Amino acid sequence: MAENGKEEKKTRTILLSGDVDEAMAKKAVEKLTELALQDPVKDITVLIDTWGGYIADMFTIHDIMRAIPCDIRTVGLGRVVSAGVLLLAAGTKGKRFVAPNCTVMEHQISTGAWGDPEDLEIEARRVRKLQDRVFALLAKYTGQKKLQLDKDFRKEKYMDAKEAVDYGLADSILKEGKLWKG
Repeated sequence: MAENGKEEKKTRTILLSGDVDEAMAKKAVEKLTELALQDPVKDITVLIDTWGGYIADMFTIHDIMRAIPCDIRTVGLGRVVSAGVLLLAAGTKGKRFVAPNCTVMEHQISTGAWGDPEDLEIEARRVRKLQDRVFALLAKYTGQKKLQLDKDFRKEKYMDAKEAVDYGLADSILKEGKLWKG
């Protein structure tokens, strides 16, 4: 109970804003785990506003979202780019939203590899494997074929909210006043 006698309403919401990095992944794992342990049935809402980031940290957040028993409502806000796109699409089917003015952008994995030619070949093979994993997951969540994803995301592909829904990255555009109601 709050001091004024009214019951406090706790939101089951996490904001993923900024770079997808180790700090964001740590925060997401801690908060998602805590909320799932508090109530393994109630939905958790994950608000996403990111330019993207590191693939390993994206997979950490993705895997905990998929591992806990709660339904995950994802909501794209502002911009959902690169690593954020998989997180948006990984929400529970039927509970993936984009705000009306959200911009979504996906592209192939990029690398800052350097070294001798043999090291570059090793890195290229590693990046291709990671890209295949990302596209396999996006194919599962969107209904798109992996070949289509590879073609569409060979270069940066920007989508508005309607295009993101049409592509299968989200299920619907968030309506005004409906953040916690769908």
